[in-house]
Amino acid sequence: MWEAYKVRSRWRADGGRIDPKAAGPAYALPSTLLDGLSWDDVLAALDHEEGRAIEGGEPVATADERLRPKPGKLGGIFVIDQYGSMHAGQKVPGVFQHSSMTGGHCCRFAGSITVQDGRVLALTPHSGHYVPTQAEYDNLVANWRRDGLDLSEAEIGGFVKDKTHKKASMGVARQAAAAAMEAVGR
Repeated sequence: MWEAYKVRSRWRADGGRIDPKAAGPAYALPSTLLDGLSWDDVLAALDHEEGRAIEGGEPVATADERLRPKPGKLGGIFVIDQYGSMHAGQKVPGVFQHSSMTGGHCCRFAGSITVQDGRVLALTPHSGHYVPTQAEYDNLVANWRRDGLDLSEAEIGGFVKDKTHKKASMGVARQAAAAAMEAVGR
């Protein structure tokens, strides 16, 4: 809603942040309000957008800040749509995620991928909206290898999210069984 009142970006063309004190406000105030809104509501929304709404603690990331890739973050998300085309991009929480690439429509697979200098460095089947099966994940990796994609340098992430980033040659049932045996000391 507030984008209609935006008069300038918070970012320079070179990627640096514009000093709001020097450049003036990023928004122009509307001349009329929706029913039930006061000017205090408008100012509170603008404070939230500019990251000033939180007293103490960390400021809330603004929409402009969420749209900027995190420094040093190489990975992104990808989907393979129902026609077999792959789409990839940088996830922006609350703005751009897997379902954004297909408009919420069906896909064959969704996950995360890290590619650098044309080489796949990491691959996982993790998606919050689309939930691929282990068989679909195994087929994807096998098909990419069969088609000549070099995954020799890639960390093939597990089907179950694992913070230790173990290689995922085990299926989910085997991982659960191994964890259970480890718990009882076998």
